[in-house]
Amino acid sequence: MRTSPRCPTTSPHPAHLVTINDSLVATKRIISSGTPVLGQHTPPPLTAGVRYAESLAAVGALDHEQTVCACHVHVGMSDLTTALRVGNHLRRWLPPLIAMSGNSPYWNAHDTGYDNWRALTWGRWPAAGPLPQFESAAYFESLVDDLVTSETLLDRGGLYWTSAPPTTSPPWRSASPTLLPPPPTPWSSLPPSKAWPSPP
Repeated sequence: MRTSPRCPTTSPHPAHLVTINDSLVATKRIISSGTPVLGQHTPPPLTAGVRYAESLAAVGALDHEQTVCACHVHVGMSDLTTALRVGNHLRRWLPPLIAMSGNSPYWNAHDTGYDNWRALTWGRWPAAGPLPQFESAAYFESLVDDLVTSETLLDRGGLYWTSAPPTTSPPWRSASPTLLPPPPTPWSSLPPSKAWPSPP
């Protein structure tokens, strides 16, 4: 897994993203895929720790088939109420983001017939998919408490909504888009309007 440094501004060409993309275009040795292209080892090796063992005991094969990955974007928010308002406005953009970023047609070396098999796989978890519409922070906390108390979730770390407030730290997390394969033209050679289109 590769994590990029924090971006304090919204400059049109964050240098580290340009460097990463251009290196992929040059080598053509890596493909960005949300699921294994050539098959996977099932079950995959389990990360050491009590929580992972408890999760495997609770959900079984769901954990075995969770060999997926995505692009996570973390955005700092001042408080939970603000984060939920952003989430409410973001909900309508999630389907087109997922549709445009589909890059996981393969599963266990087979073409599934879907552009985004990762989204379907991930959607089997109890708290996955689009974030519900929340009218208040109190409603959010009440729902999450109910999900944990009813053992629908192992703990608050099981909130796998496509975009959601964090469970332990301030930033907002969005895992909607998987990463697209790099374009044939390196980003560094494109004008800002082409490399980073302005939102509508």
